[in-house]
Amino acid sequence: MLERQKALDFITGIYIIYQKILHSNKGAGMGNKFIRKRPMLEVLYRESRVAKALGEPPKMAIVNLLLRRGPLTLSEIANSIHRSKTTTCYHLSKLKGLEIVRYETKENGVHYWIKYEREIREILNTLSKFVNRSLKGIYWET
Repeated sequence: MLERQKALDFITGIYIIYQKILHSNKGAGMGNKFIRKRPMLEVLYRESRVAKALGEPPKMAIVNLLLRRGPLTLSEIANSIHRSKTTTCYHLSKLKGLEIVRYETKENGVHYWIKYEREIREILNTLSKFVNRSLKGIYWET
């Protein structure tokens, strides 16, 4: 925990210096006025990116499909989620960038699959439990 705080303090210091340099050229007397923000830790940033990706229905559909059926080609995925190949390729590229999806080029095309299957299943199971629990509260209130 101490190492994490030291890293955060270091990053904050770098950010403050960056802000001072950035704002030093913004007119008379404006050089000392800047908003001090603490930069987000890399881990929190990545977690938020994964959550955002799983919050988009087409990406969630791709992830669920690959968990259910295993490795699939672009055409199989596009047909199953009822999207064009271009759109599906875009979503797959975002999922690849987040290391949710991996791919391998074979003779009969590129095959995509979930990289950390167990962890993604745990995330989706937890999400499902949360949604079901919150729905119970809504149904009891009405």
